[in-house]
Amino acid sequence: MPLCWSIRRALDAYAHGQLEGLRAQQVARHLRACSACQSEFRRQQRLTFLLRSLHGPSRSPEYWPRALLQLRKQLNQRPRYPLRSILLGYLRDSAANPAQALLPLTFIGIALFTTLTFLGLQGEAMLFFTSYLLPIVLE
Repeated sequence: MPLCWSIRRALDAYAHGQLEGLRAQQVARHLRACSACQSEFRRQQRLTFLLRSLHGPSRSPEYWPRALLQLRKQLNQRPRYPLRSILLGYLRDSAANPAQALLPLTFIGIALFTTLTFLGLQGEAMLFFTSYLLPIVLE
C-alpha cells in the first residue's frame, strides 16, 4: 500500500515523460503488476485527454487589455483614505491613560510566558515573569 501511494504521486510525471531512469522503470514495473494503479493511471489519462479537448476562452485578443484599462480606471477613481494605524492611535492615547499601556504589555508577557512554558522552560518563565513583568505592572 505505501508503494502504491508513492507510485500514484508519480503518475502524472510518468505520463508526461518527466521521470527518468530508475524511477521511471519502477513506476512502469509497478503499473504492470498492480491493477488498482493501472486503473488510476487510465483515469488520469482520460481526464487529461478531456481537459485538453476543451476549447480555450472565447474572448477576443482585445478583451484583456481593455479589461485591464477599465480596472485601472476604477482603482484610480476610488477615494484614497489616509492610512491610520489602530495601534498607533491606541499608543498615542496611552500617554493620557498609563493603565491603557499595560494591556499590550500584558499580552506580550502572556505570550512570552506561554512560549517559555511550552518549550519546557518553566523556571525561566517564572524568573522572567517575577523579575521583569511583575515589577512593571505593580509600579
